[in-house]
Order: sequence, then structure tokens, then C-alpha cells
Amino acid sequence: MPENASLHFIELDGQAISGALLFEDDETAYYAHAGTAAEHYKLQANTALVGEMIAYAKNRGKKQFDLYGIAPDDDPQHRWAGISGFKAGFGGEIVRYNSTYDIPLKKLPYYVYEVLRTLKQRLK
Repeated sequence: MPENASLHFIELDGQAISGALLFEDDETAYYAHAGTAAEHYKLQANTALVGEMIAYAKNRGKKQFDLYGIAPDDDPQHRWAGISGFKAGFGGEIVRYNSTYDIPLKKLPYYVYEVLRTLKQRLK
């Protein structure tokens, strides 16, 4: 694990039920990836987890907590609309940056991934 990264968990009866990866620089903590055990999804442990991570970042002197990405405002059917609603529940402000891009390190495996992803989307 790089020294600017940390894993955070919420436990129930001694077992992790929700976890997230946090990256940090001098001023900002970045909520990168998260997951919750399917059987405990209704507990919404991820909400408490993000709250704890915000407090953790503040205690470490961070000035910003970046929840990293939302869906376009004008598309309630976007696949990230639910995630965006979750993030909006914490308040804060929306900061718009340029788009992100993939730079494949291994071109053939990335091409295969893109083809499979496109097929999956079209078959829905």
C-alpha cells in the first residue's frame, strides 16, 4: 500500500461489512473506491464510513475531501445517478474538472476489455 493511501472499514460483529480506499495529498483526501457486503447493504454502513473518513481527513489537517466524480446533472437515468445522490447527501460543492481519460499500458488487453464492455452495454 503506498504511504499516501489507506483502507477504512466499518465492522459488524467483528467482520468488515463496508470498506473504502482513500488517497491523500497535502491538502486533500480523495475517496477513491468503496464496497459494501451485499447481505448488509440495507444497513447503509457506507454512509457512516464516509462520515468517519471525512472526520479522519479533517483530523489529519486536510482542507478538502473529494468524493471523486458525479453523473451529469441533466441525466437522471445515468448509471452513476444513484451514486451521485449518495455523494450529494454530504453537502459540499460541485467542482467541475476536465474529463478523465484512460492511457492503456498494455494495448491488446485494453482493446479486448473495451470490446467486451461495449458488447455488454449493447446487450442490455
